[in-house]
Amino acid sequence: MKKSKEKMLFVTLGGNRYEDTLDSMSKEIEEKGGNVIKTIAITKTNNKTEADIANEINQINI
Repeated sequence: MKKSKEKMLFVTLGGNRYEDTLDSMSKEIEEKGGNVIKTIAITKTNNKTEADIANEINQINI
């Protein structure tokens, strides 16, 4: 079975400091021959409600 080299990174967190994590993960994937085609971060910040987060998730275009 051939493994896909295209990857999508998805993180969830309670803060807003995710950029360094996504950058680090992307670099590691690329060093192993992969290609990050999309990154997505869902955060619970700025008094977001559960409905706000659900709406954000529903807007993800893959």
